[in-house]
Amino acid sequence: MLRLVCIWLCSLLYLLHPGTAYSTLPESPKILVFNSYHKGYLWSDAELNGIEGALLHAFPQADIRVEFMDTKRNTSEKYLDRLTSFFWEKYILKRFDLVIASDDSAINFMMESGRFIFPQTPIVFCGANAVDRSQLAKQKEITGVMEYADLQKTLDLALQLQPEAKKLIVINDNSISGKYIDAELSKLIPLYRSTLDVEIMPNLPIEKITHKLSQLSSDTIVLLLLYSQDDAGRHYELDQAAELISQASAVPVYSVWDFYFNHGITGGVLTSGFLQGEAAANIAVSILRGAHMEDHPIILNGGNTVMFDFRQLARFNLPIDRLPREATISNISYGEKKNILLLHSYSASNPWSRSISEGIEEQFAQANLDYTLHIEFMDTKRYTDKGYLNLLARLFKVKYGSMDLDMIIVSDDNAYNFILAQHKLLFNSPPVVFCGVNYLDEPQAALNKNITGVVESYDVLGTLQLGLTLFPETTRIFVINDDSVSGIANSQKAQAIIEQLPLHLYIEHSGTLSMQELQQKLKTLDNNTLVLLGAFTTDKNNKRFTFDESAELITESSTRPVLSFWDFYLNHGILGGAITSGREQGKAAAALAISKLTGKNSADQEFTEQQLIIPTIDYAISTKFGVQLQTLPSNTRIINRQLSFFNQYRTAFYTILVLIGFLLLLSIVLSTKVIIQKRKHRTLSDKAETDPLTGTKNRAFLTRALKGQMVTAKENNTQFILCYLDIDNLKVVNDTLGHNAGDEYIMHTVASIRKHVRSYDTICRIGGDEFVIILPSYTSDKAQHLCRQVNRELRLLYANSVLDIGTSCGISIYDPKAPVSANELLAEADKMMYQTKEKKKMQQTNTKRQVSAHYDNL
Repeated sequence: MLRLVCIWLCSLLYLLHPGTAYSTLPESPKILVFNSYHKGYLWSDAELNGIEGALLHAFPQADIRVEFMDTKRNTSEKYLDRLTSFFWEKYILKRFDLVIASDDSAINFMMESGRFIFPQTPIVFCGANAVDRSQLAKQKEITGVMEYADLQKTLDLALQLQPEAKKLIVINDNSISGKYIDAELSKLIPLYRSTLDVEIMPNLPIEKITHKLSQLSSDTIVLLLLYSQDDAGRHYELDQAAELISQASAVPVYSVWDFYFNHGITGGVLTSGFLQGEAAANIAVSILRGAHMEDHPIILNGGNTVMFDFRQLARFNLPIDRLPREATISNISYGEKKNILLLHSYSASNPWSRSISEGIEEQFAQANLDYTLHIEFMDTKRYTDKGYLNLLARLFKVKYGSMDLDMIIVSDDNAYNFILAQHKLLFNSPPVVFCGVNYLDEPQAALNKNITGVVESYDVLGTLQLGLTLFPETTRIFVINDDSVSGIANSQKAQAIIEQLPLHLYIEHSGTLSMQELQQKLKTLDNNTLVLLGAFTTDKNNKRFTFDESAELITESSTRPVLSFWDFYLNHGILGGAITSGREQGKAAAALAISKLTGKNSADQEFTEQQLIIPTIDYAISTKFGVQLQTLPSNTRIINRQLSFFNQYRTAFYTILVLIGFLLLLSIVLSTKVIIQKRKHRTLSDKAETDPLTGTKNRAFLTRALKGQMVTAKENNTQFILCYLDIDNLKVVNDTLGHNAGDEYIMHTVASIRKHVRSYDTICRIGGDEFVIILPSYTSDKAQHLCRQVNRELRLLYANSVLDIGTSCGISIYDPKAPVSANELLAEADKMMYQTKEKKKMQQTNTKRQVSAHYDNL
């Protein structure tokens, strides 16, 4: 009733106070987003991320305001009436260029009341399912994207993966969306009655659901629809419910929403909140740029993707080849390699970020871990607006949304806060380790989200005590900080230690100044003042400075010593301080990350504040201000110390003398060892390339020698001969007279060859009875003569043998003017050898026939 009264009052006020007609887009459009649910609800957050990403991409200066109706947790009529009154009072006199409504409660509110509260204002919706479509069609100022949960295709895909399934278990709650999806499912159930026994589980307590799922047989399919509240009124976050259900289930769990993905479900045709929001925002952009509402009819099927989790498919031994080609398979892994994202708050040129990176990479290099480190720089020292951060989120969604990250390491507050807000949406909720963080709100909540790390430690008190040791007459500390996150944290830390300082000491903060004003102030400091530099990279005129620029401009202007506690200010004019090292922060964070990656539970890892601080004084600056270094603590590190030549290099001199003596001794030992090794290597090399029976070279040597000879022939434009020689009837000798006789036969052959070749000719045994001879600058006739000589000597040596003893030889010629390959050269010689062998056989056969004919004639 109250809502009707409000609507009537809105109508009356609208008539009395006509609104501004919608006109062409301003440069910074004012857009109001009505979200049905609450911040932190995965679906809503994904929609909002898609909306803001697309809007800010088109209009970086857009004024986007968001209202959360919280109707997932509050559904009473009384609550909705009060919401109507609240929004009417808040917005009735305000005008927006466009309103976006996400999900049913916000859409219904806009259809009932929005046209009165926001007259003549275009309304675009997304995530609509349980909305009266006939009423939507009557609204001329409303268009958008319908949410379509493809239950049928999801069930068909489940049956493709589990063709033996006989039962379907459906998990759903009694929310508005739950009731709508239940009605949609009821239309489909008759199609599967003959195949599946369907059981719909009401919103029972999670303990009963998980117990039942753990007892299921392998012929069961589980379909998780919506489960955010049980019948006892307990609420569950979507990812939490999915993880509890999927982990307990003995069979695969399917769904139709992507907010369950990477939280244990196997997959399905998934509706994406991000894509829903993005599609609605794209319509909004078109309208804001001048398009008419009728140019954008309602989209009936937006934001669906076939997605499956490789880890769950592997867990239940489900074959990937049963899935359609359009299916996206995420989290595929072929090994144990870890993917680690290192996200820095600042730029790649920032010395603090660089030193943290160095520490992290150094620590990981020492770990026995197979990993890939992906490094990103948010550059938030220069870019701080929300539009930029949303564009970053959009970029990281594209780059890492489908990557299975095992760990995220963040440095400094901006990256930490970005991850707190986005890591579930963008990075599939991997564990997070941080370092360099000053502000740590709700630390226990962060631990519960699998986030731990190293709180940035810097010693303001130790730095001031070091300065007071050197300048005991000091009565005032001038503290310099800007209004950045780091600057505010530094100022708060300085303020917090006042009680621990001497009573006579006065702390003065610089406040927000321009660099010129600050320099002028520093020139007027009295002799009883010390300067403490925290962070000053942006002045009141929004002029930005690098750390070294800031330190140099400040120290050059200051009449008094400047102290600090950051290592990146060293060597840029500061006297020193109790210095915090970014490298050590990075190493400590990396050690925590490695511990988590290798299996330590996050619950065992509280946040740590590493005291990685080194008292440090710059000698050159101390001389300028007449500092007595003997008053310093013994553990103080002195940098840039100027010494006499001998004192400066005394250690190096003695070290060089020792090194020279050691090197002389070492050179003697190594020279001896090298000579021995060369001899051994030569012996081994000779053995590896020498035939053990004959002492000739082997096939391995032939390949190298032949290629070398071909190069020489080309360079000198000379020919060489390749002689392929085969021992006749060696097998017959081995078989009839024994292998010793065969070996003697081979040795006689080699001895004969050596007698007729030159010392630089190459003989290679390439088989039991085959030899190759390389004859540089040889003629074909001489090579033929060599072969005949070897053959004649063997036949004379074995003249009394009944066996046919001798050799067969083939020759090929390498001509650099018509070069061929080594294999072709060998093949030609081998071919000629076999032709010789065949001729000999034919001659022997003819001789035998003539002898036989002679005896026949007798």
